[in-house]
Amino acid sequence: MRLLLVSDARSIHTKRWARAISDRGVEVILYTLHQPSDDYFSSLGIEVVFFDLFKYQREKGTPADKFISHFKCSSHLRKILKDYKIDILHAHYASSYGLVAALTHFRPFVLSVWGSDIYSFPNQSKANLYSIKYTLCSADYLLSTSHSMADYMKRFTSKDTLITPFGVDTKLFSPSENKIDNSYFSIGFVKSLSPVYGVEDVIDAFILFQNENPQSNARLTITGKGPDEQRLKEKVSSLGLSNKIKFTGFIPNSELPQLFRSFDVALFMSYRESFGVAAVEAMACAVPVVATATDGFCEVVRDGLTGIIVPVGDTRAAADALKRLYSDPSLRKRFAAEGRRVVEMEYDWDENVNIVMNLYKKIEDGRWTQR
Repeated sequence: MRLLLVSDARSIHTKRWARAISDRGVEVILYTLHQPSDDYFSSLGIEVVFFDLFKYQREKGTPADKFISHFKCSSHLRKILKDYKIDILHAHYASSYGLVAALTHFRPFVLSVWGSDIYSFPNQSKANLYSIKYTLCSADYLLSTSHSMADYMKRFTSKDTLITPFGVDTKLFSPSENKIDNSYFSIGFVKSLSPVYGVEDVIDAFILFQNENPQSNARLTITGKGPDEQRLKEKVSSLGLSNKIKFTGFIPNSELPQLFRSFDVALFMSYRESFGVAAVEAMACAVPVVATATDGFCEVVRDGLTGIIVPVGDTRAAADALKRLYSDPSLRKRFAAEGRRVVEMEYDWDENVNIVMNLYKKIEDGRWTQR
């Protein structure tokens, strides 16, 4: 079987899917609109085909030219599909990548939606809304990482959606027998430092908790990079909290388990979340979670069983949740054990990949549905 994966070469999600599928014996070719940031794919023997759609858009600039650029890209993609004798076309991300794939009219066409392509992109203009509807209607199979996102997609299409959770390697993300350092109460955040992920709320909730519970000797670790990084560092410095709040920058996925194991609690205060893989990673490492009531977190975090769900933007509620977990080590232990159990049952990466592989097998056997 020869698969053309149409997705962003820079994304860790693309890398994980490409490697997992390739490891199952499928010949994978990656078609990307962004240059790879490293030699990851070449090290796996995965050929990468690059088309600089965005360079063309920057040079032309007008809305009409930007629209036309997708047709130019799809023409190039159509040639690649023919030259490489592709069996299955699978695009990840429904806007740019999904649209150029849909415009090829190639079949069978599998489309995975990621989140902002469904939640944000269609609301930006009528043209965006039309393109999303067109792309979803063009796909033979629609895939979503969560039930909540699949439900949201019903605004744009009546087609059924296959749920393919973006789980974790439960052998890599695993609990530790003992916390690395018990001299302080460790709170951790691991996500992009962007406004949508509520990093400033995380800091403010931590400050509330620390001010009201100085005996906790609490520390906050913020891991990730993003547009808010410098501003947040300046805020922490101006408050004299640099000894309490640490910014680690980007940490490779392979090193995240050790980081999660150092946390007593993982705190996430996103304003929008389509799945919540960071919460799953924390639970896999037997770390209780405090998270906001976004669709993705509500689906993966069991309120009162594996963590505590708080209202979006409510730093007071988050600080109270941190105090509850700090004050009750036995509750943390119960949440930790149940979180690990839930991940093993529902979010094991190998089992999640099997869902996609079974779909590919169905298509290969000629049992795929005509759209």
